Amino acid sequence: MIGYRRVLIGEGGTARCSACMRGSTAAPVFRPIDDIVREVALVGGETPVPDGVLFTGCEPFSHPQLPGIVDAARQMGIRRVCLRTDAGALSKGDNARGALAAGVTHIDVVLLADSEDHDRLTGIRGLASACVAGVRAFKEAAEAAGRRAALTGRVPLCRHNVHLAAHAVARLAALGAVAVCIETTHVRSVDLTHVYAALDTAAVNGVHAWTDGSFEALSRTSSIAPWYEAAVSHP
Repeated sequence: MIGYRRVLIGEGGTARCSACMRGSTAAPVFRPIDDIVREVALVGGETPVPDGVLFTGCEPFSHPQLPGIVDAARQMGIRRVCLRTDAGALSKGDNARGALAAGVTHIDVVLLADSEDHDRLTGIRGLASACVAGVRAFKEAAEAAGRRAALTGRVPLCRHNVHLAAHAVARLAALGAVAVCIETTHVRSVDLTHVYAALDTAAVNGVHAWTDGSFEALSRTSSIAPWYEAAVSHP
């Protein structure tokens, strides 16, 4: 993601396809906060200093020390903190307001499809509706606090959801995403029409879109990423 350095806070992925993961019993593995903080410190010490840090690798809200991780990044002078998330946790309690208050200015929402298909693919009942509610809660919290925050999306494709790529992009656009990355690492050439449809859906909705992975020649990018201005954090 342009302007961000990627920092893994664990392993296990976010909103994964349950069919692809069938037979795997591996639970998420979280990195210790001290290791993460040391890596963030190295990121902040680089020249030029990055605009922000993207925390990824596992569902961030499942990490027991997430508040401390975000706070450490902010204390080091990182202006923009992004979480790659399924957004479900943001719909619960005061999580949305708390994340924003802690310094999260950007959420990168992982979506496999729309509505029931997202639940079916992830194997988590109600996740699609929780995602919608979580995104709305985060946006409402930002508006109430007078803060600027950004929403982007990521659609990881596999043989089980490639035909639903355009539906996922349309849902993210409806939620207000300014940009969407379509992950094509596991896409076959015979399925490229679905990728084209997803890119066209983004264009029709005024959403910046690009591909990441195989077939990178498909990528449609602009020189200025839209979240640069949208995700400015107030000190």
